[in-house]
Amino acid sequence: MELQHFGHEHPLEFKSEGMFEEEEKEKLPSYNCYMCRKSISLPAYFCRQCDCTCLHETCAKLADQEILHPMHSAHPLKFTTLAQSLRRCDACWQDFSGFSYSCPKCNLDINTPSYMCTTCSFWIHEECASLPTIKGLEDHDHDHPLTLAYQLPLEFRRYNFECEFCRKVLKPSEWVYYCGRCRYFVHVYCLSIHVRFGSRIDYDHNDADAGPNDLRLPCNDVFDEMIKPVMEKRMKEELKLLPEIKHFSHSHPLILSSTQPVENEKDTEEMLCDGCIQPISTPYYTCAECKYMLHLTCANFSPERLYHVCCYGHLLTLKKFRNELGMPYQNPFNCVIFSFGKQMVYKLHKQHILWHARSYRQSPSMHCHACREEITSSNAYYRCRCGFFLHQWCATLPGAVKHRWDKHPILLMHPPFSDHSDELYCEVCEDEIHPKTWIYHCRECDQSFHPRCIPRLGKDGNVKFGSTIQVANHEHPLRSVRKSRYKSSCNGCGTKFNGGKAWEFPSL
Repeated sequence: MELQHFGHEHPLEFKSEGMFEEEEKEKLPSYNCYMCRKSISLPAYFCRQCDCTCLHETCAKLADQEILHPMHSAHPLKFTTLAQSLRRCDACWQDFSGFSYSCPKCNLDINTPSYMCTTCSFWIHEECASLPTIKGLEDHDHDHPLTLAYQLPLEFRRYNFECEFCRKVLKPSEWVYYCGRCRYFVHVYCLSIHVRFGSRIDYDHNDADAGPNDLRLPCNDVFDEMIKPVMEKRMKEELKLLPEIKHFSHSHPLILSSTQPVENEKDTEEMLCDGCIQPISTPYYTCAECKYMLHLTCANFSPERLYHVCCYGHLLTLKKFRNELGMPYQNPFNCVIFSFGKQMVYKLHKQHILWHARSYRQSPSMHCHACREEITSSNAYYRCRCGFFLHQWCATLPGAVKHRWDKHPILLMHPPFSDHSDELYCEVCEDEIHPKTWIYHCRECDQSFHPRCIPRLGKDGNVKFGSTIQVANHEHPLRSVRKSRYKSSCNGCGTKFNGGKAWEFPSL
């Protein structure tokens, strides 16, 4: 029995198991059906003129099939062969050639094997056409079932959501599996690869593999848990508890104190160490004439010159300097610790060790997992071989902070925010918060904040406000403030401050 199949130029001969010699049967496993690409099994069709050209009997019957698919219900899809040019499946967006279900009127393709629309150009793989509408991820990091969507749902299109597997931004026309509650999205193709070859993450590292010098983040107290241990390891001598010292960073003597400083009700800033710009803790050194303070460890940190990963081959000198308004701009220690520990374990991604790196060329695929912003050539960051990236600043965000607007500790939270499905707005800037970015949140008061909007963590996080200076043209000392008085102007140049940082005479 012969068959003239539309997918091959020569007639095909039907053969069953009894029509082959034993020697010929042994070669059959090496033959593949030219339609489904799978190993040939009998009975099947074979070409006499072309070596190894064969076709499953079941695949041959697909030539007369048409199907209706919910994604393209306007027209039936017909099984057909593709033209010489490469086509793309309209479901998974993967290129293919060969056989397909297609709708020529709609220019739609679904192939290998696939369904085609006889009226338009819609095509779809047979595998894609048979996808379940509900899918679970038993061996992955998401507990809820995923729903199949033939395009990105409208309510999620105002954000740039990424596929959780390949990290690429989703296109509105792409098929996805998603969990609306958690804002979790996966490409159909990426999920199929995951099902075939296992999890995208190789769980061969864990917290136990981290070395003694590796950082473990996040931490609730940046100084006690991160800065202090690293500095003490670098010290050549033990901490000295002298009643009074003279430090190069300050003009007045510093006196040892074991009493926790009391904040004045009029003060709007925390009591911070002038060295690391972290909350002060006892014992510490303080100036009797001004509010200058140093942690005991910061005061005893002796290396005034050291090497750093960002400046190969040169020694860096520890200096005190001021920002554009002359305000003390400190906290070198928060950056220096990364020259001592070049890798770390982050709680959210504890299955892999993250490596400290410096970007010298920008890549569009490198986005911080915390803030969703690009990692540029000026950024230091942490990276993982699985495509997980964190800005150094985002990686060192404390697990909890205090804020004068909230009496409770404000906790660092990571998406998904499944218990808060409504939109989130920052209490400071009042902008809507992207549902896939990290936030600070108070559960008791239901208040949310951008990390950058927390005063001690924002762009002026390395500035200690409240310090004073004496200027030549004014008899009283001026105090640095984070926000200037309403509608105030500079007495030197007349420029309005517009609520920004400034030096002011302290109000009574």
